[in-house]
Amino acid sequence: MATPANLSDVTQALAALLQHNVERIANGAIGPFTVSRLPPEKAEEAADTRLNIHLYHVAQDHDGGVDLPTGRVEPQSDNHPAHAAEAVYVLPPTHDP
Repeated sequence: MATPANLSDVTQALAALLQHNVERIANGAIGPFTVSRLPPEKAEEAADTRLNIHLYHVAQDHDGGVDLPTGRVEPQSDNHPAHAAEAVYVLPPTHDP
């Protein structure tokens, strides 16, 4: 099952991936660039942010992934697969270049 710590790690990794690749593709043409991980209403306050990634919604993925166990699953049980989760992110720009 997805935990807040797991989701935070995923969000941090996505932000780093975005930052690295936008800087690489832009090759310095856009100046200082930061990808923030703030709620959209707070990202506008960050002066150095040009792109913000925000986890908007998380739900159990019923369309695929691992077969979900049925019945009672013990919290410490390693013989059941993890639940598949679907994470929806929004990527609003926060400042004009």
